[in-house]
Amino acid sequence: MIPPGEFKKLGEILNKLNDQLKKQTELTNALERSTNVLTSLTFVLVVLTIILGFDVSIRWYEKYGTMIPAIIVVISLSLAIVIVKASKKLNL
Repeated sequence: MIPPGEFKKLGEILNKLNDQLKKQTELTNALERSTNVLTSLTFVLVVLTIILGFDVSIRWYEKYGTMIPAIIVVISLSLAIVIVKASKKLNL
């Protein structure tokens, strides 16, 4: 037979564990929200970079006759897509 005092200790331990679990859940939710915000900001930054890159490419082409900046933009966009897909697979 288990003494009644042990049930009280067990209850206290379970309450502490429950409190820690609630705190951990809150932290996880906050981290998920901040990750979503960072993902959105990254997407906006990529779009702005692409727009600016193609603007520079057009001006560069008009002035020098080469498409070097456009090639750099396409490579950067490809890398951004690879990074996004990898982060989704890794659940980052």
